[in-house]
Amino acid sequence: MHIPDPIHPGFFILRTCALWNNNRILLAAILVAAFTFLGASIGITFATTAPATYAISAIPGITGCYHSSSSLQLTRV
Repeated sequence: MHIPDPIHPGFFILRTCALWNNNRILLAAILVAAFTFLGASIGITFATTAPATYAISAIPGITGCYHSSSSLQLTRV
């Protein structure tokens, strides 16, 4: 999984504000857009992450992840 770098967008926001003579309306619009995209990306990440299913081993005392044979599906080609 890639962790985004928060420093570069911050420099972009500061540079844009400096180029637009510290326009507060532009700064507000950029910050609203940045937080909207941040919230949407977090929401999409959690919405598309499926929980893993784990099967319990038939042998007691063995821990770990197992692939259940009942979840195996065969397809005809």
